[in-house]
Amino acid sequence: MNVLVTGATGYIGARLVPLLLERGHSVRVLVRDPLRVSDRPWADRVEIVHADLRQPETLSGAFQGIDTAYFLIHSMHAGPDFDQQDREVATNFCRSAASVRHVIYLGGLLPQREADGKRSVSRHLLSRAETGRILSRHFPVTELRAGPIIGSGSASFEMMRYITERFPVVFAPSWIDNAVPPISVTDVLRYLVLALERGPCGVVEIGDDPISYRQMMLGYAEVRRLRRRVIAVPWFFPVRLGARSIGLWTPVPASVAAPLIEGMAKPLRAQRYRARRLFPDVHPMSYRRALEVALAQTEERAVETRWSRARSEAIDYGFRDVEGLIRDTRKMRMNVRPGAVFQVLSRLGGKRGWPGWDWMYRLYGLVNRVLGGPGLHRGRHDPEELRPGEAIDNWRVEAVAAPHLLRLYAEVRFPGRTWLEWRVESRNGRTFVTQTATVALRGLPGFVYWYALFPFHRLFFAQTLRAICKEAARIERSVSVQSGKTAPPVPTKGIWGDVLEFFLRRPPTSTLIEFQTQADRQEYSLRMMQRLGIDVTSYSVLNLHRIGVEAPVQNVFEEVLQWSGHSSCWPNHLATVELPDGRVDRIQIRPLGLRRIPFGSRTRIGWEVSPLFELDASKIQHSPDQFGSDNARFMLHSCSGGYPIGILVIYVRSAVAEQGELERTQVFFGVGFDFYGKEGLSRSRPLMGAWETVHNRVTANVLNRFKQVCEWRFERMQEG
Repeated sequence: MNVLVTGATGYIGARLVPLLLERGHSVRVLVRDPLRVSDRPWADRVEIVHADLRQPETLSGAFQGIDTAYFLIHSMHAGPDFDQQDREVATNFCRSAASVRHVIYLGGLLPQREADGKRSVSRHLLSRAETGRILSRHFPVTELRAGPIIGSGSASFEMMRYITERFPVVFAPSWIDNAVPPISVTDVLRYLVLALERGPCGVVEIGDDPISYRQMMLGYAEVRRLRRRVIAVPWFFPVRLGARSIGLWTPVPASVAAPLIEGMAKPLRAQRYRARRLFPDVHPMSYRRALEVALAQTEERAVETRWSRARSEAIDYGFRDVEGLIRDTRKMRMNVRPGAVFQVLSRLGGKRGWPGWDWMYRLYGLVNRVLGGPGLHRGRHDPEELRPGEAIDNWRVEAVAAPHLLRLYAEVRFPGRTWLEWRVESRNGRTFVTQTATVALRGLPGFVYWYALFPFHRLFFAQTLRAICKEAARIERSVSVQSGKTAPPVPTKGIWGDVLEFFLRRPPTSTLIEFQTQADRQEYSLRMMQRLGIDVTSYSVLNLHRIGVEAPVQNVFEEVLQWSGHSSCWPNHLATVELPDGRVDRIQIRPLGLRRIPFGSRTRIGWEVSPLFELDASKIQHSPDQFGSDNARFMLHSCSGGYPIGILVIYVRSAVAEQGELERTQVFFGVGFDFYGKEGLSRSRPLMGAWETVHNRVTANVLNRFKQVCEWRFERMQEG
């Protein structure tokens, strides 16, 4: 069938998609941000539609040719008005998916009616039921109603897991003894897949035999071999207070915990006779078995999805405390070969010590030895090569695949387990190094130990990655010098490094295009700006730079599109570059990287700092114009904010031999401005001269470094 899945980046949706593909269905996923599914193993096997159910105008054609659609969206992350957003999203879905013949929806169980025929329902469960009613009024529907989902990564399971792990004695409200029917995430997925083949079934309640939340927590403690007590308190326990407590002690935020807690206030029971009749081949696993499967996945770090993935995640640094695992993930992009990075990784430990803070590493090894661990006395067998199972000081090599993967397991005296992993990837001539420290804590002692030393761990991991990359760059430069080849530019290390490299350093090659008269400048500007399709009378080009690059135009322009705060071509500390959308369509430049000035009066955190300026792409030509003969590509940005420029254009074209251009590609860097439209400032010669001198020096150094990295990368690509 032709199937559409909404919520494909969520906890259930991301696990459902590969199961549908395995059964031969054609799958289309509707996502707000395609980048969020681009790293999935199944991304190249599905059709990705960029649309937002909250914006009906983006849904045109999204449901064309679709037989069945999965509605797996809820808005608990949206805050107090989540029910209103649920209603709006469901209504927009119904209006846009009129041609769909079957909708499958995963909702929640409702409490049993009281003796007077009424029932008290939480806003969360009431919203799920209302969404089901909206869908059923417009389509033939299969609505699967489930209780707490037991699976590594689900919000309800993680909330229960963390409370049980971290507190030997748990004081809970009286509803801790309310019985609910849990269900394994594996069984939920089986029902969802089979519902596609069964056709519309109406409301189907699913789940296992009911057990209380107290039994769930004690069952978890038994499997984990933890001694725990759960004490029900008779007095009133406000939902908001409980949610804030959970938000403080677990990775589940209070905004998500509040509706979940509210839904626990009443017992739930699944009327399973329809599920047995319609899905006779599904036999829900017991709570104990579901628990063992979830914990096994966590121990193996094989968690496919998590509820928190629906939220934005950091790229360059991320700290995650979810699924019973703590992950400190850092990523750096480098202009070196993957082999140079892996050469550094292959030399870790032993007599060479540890990159970065070796003194802290040795102190940690001494403490481990005193506590009965191996310490650092084991050293390593071979100073250059690594093999699986080999000991390195107090680590054991768990996995190694040169030059892309190294994973170490810590053999230390610690209430939990620790892994340290590096992944080295090469994409578009660049090397990405991802360092991940994973810690599986055990009980309250592990929690206290980790967070007591968290500042030291964070500094140690950060310094380790920096030192590895610095040493890899040194190795790469050494190889380049010995072979007589181009070496990549070295990134600056701080504010003073920016000043030295971009302001005070004389550029190796002059890049400023000199004009004899203002008329010559205007004529040159006019020809260039007409190609871009803008009104040239609004600006006068203050400076126009050009440099030749011995690399193909396409490769050079791809380098332009990689503009970020970690580029070795640009100042990274005086003014940091941020891409709010992850692309060069919108660029923010912040002075010194500041977002807030501490102890400001506007907020409790600090005074918010606006970007120095913001560049918004008005036109990007990724491929040559069909009518052009010079293979040109360009980026045109309009500028707003505190910087006195109006436009920024980066123009890349093939060289014209008749004009004496010897390299394969010519790169132009142009700036148009009017000093905020104030003619007095524009005509001020001292101001114009000072601004022009500084800007031209920085631009010339940027272009020289840009030439260097383009030519270095192209040489490496030719070498394979």
